[in-house]
Amino acid sequence: MSLSKLPVHSARNTLDTGLLLPMPRPWVLAVYSAPSFSGIPAYRWTIPFTEMQRRGYKMDFGHASMIPGWEANGGNLHVYDAFVVHHVLYEQEFTDRMHAAGKRLIGDMDDDYSDKTRDVNDEETLDKLWAQVRRMDAMTVSTPEVKRLIVDYADFPEDRVFVCPNLMDLTIWRNWERAPELTIGLSGGNSHKEDWKVVPGAVSRILEERSDVHFFLAGFAPDYLLDLKDRFPSRVHIHATWIPYTEYPGLVAKMDIGLCPVDPGDPFNFKKSPIKALELMCSGGVAVCSDMDVYRSVVTHGENGFLVEHSEEGFYQGIKMAIEERERIVPNGFAYVAENWDVRKRYGEWRSAYERIAQLPIRNTL
Repeated sequence: MSLSKLPVHSARNTLDTGLLLPMPRPWVLAVYSAPSFSGIPAYRWTIPFTEMQRRGYKMDFGHASMIPGWEANGGNLHVYDAFVVHHVLYEQEFTDRMHAAGKRLIGDMDDDYSDKTRDVNDEETLDKLWAQVRRMDAMTVSTPEVKRLIVDYADFPEDRVFVCPNLMDLTIWRNWERAPELTIGLSGGNSHKEDWKVVPGAVSRILEERSDVHFFLAGFAPDYLLDLKDRFPSRVHIHATWIPYTEYPGLVAKMDIGLCPVDPGDPFNFKKSPIKALELMCSGGVAVCSDMDVYRSVVTHGENGFLVEHSEEGFYQGIKMAIEERERIVPNGFAYVAENWDVRKRYGEWRSAYERIAQLPIRNTL
């Protein structure tokens, strides 16, 4: 199989910096197992790798099932210097074979998978996951908190863990159709079951006070939020069907006031990234967030969003402030992301990590 026929993704956009010839090393292939194109694959490889491709670097990515025989380093896959393995589990023999071929293996982790604070994996998967982490030559992670987890939990060398932050491609967040009415929005998965219990009371009070306000719930739909639909049938809208990341910005654009409730007392949440608030800022919404370290890192209260007490009263007051200050906050939020979280400005952090990893000696993990 020729390299040109491998089902990996390459950029087709016009280069804005001039093609780097020959393409500088290292050449990297990310192999992942996510079953669908959601936020994890978007932020952990598609967005940063595509930006690096645009600038002339050989940074490819593909689903493990789409690259037959890649585990054996067969065909022309030998041209790559390093492989990023994201949530794909292999045994020691695989690591040994790659190391014997002079290839570096890089793991990637974007959340707390230790099961120390919340059960995420079954016991067998948990053991395999962390055994593989310990065999990696390096790890890339989304936040400094996840780095600390890997260093402490896996006794992994700190100088081999690199923070590669989730970054935003601003071009995909603009010009989506907005909701016709002023809309409060909430989206996410079932890991937020406890986090979201502060929402129904706050939203109910707003809907009772203002007949012009709607509520839009997307993704996880717990019973305690479905009750709002019974009380305000024409002004509560629920979209519980999964959509791909390519359409996700259009969903977020329906949220004029976006809620980011995360329990600051739950240690599982300490490893999260502030991506939800950044998405709202990109799309033209106002983020109302629980006042905790994750969101304090990106939200300046009253300037580009709001930080509120994680309670019904806190979110009620936060929504009221967001409605009153929306016209002022929206441009501030977008300007903040454009200045600080644009992949076109910060892709170098990702590239630098791989260049530094390429200089590390291959680990002896036997």
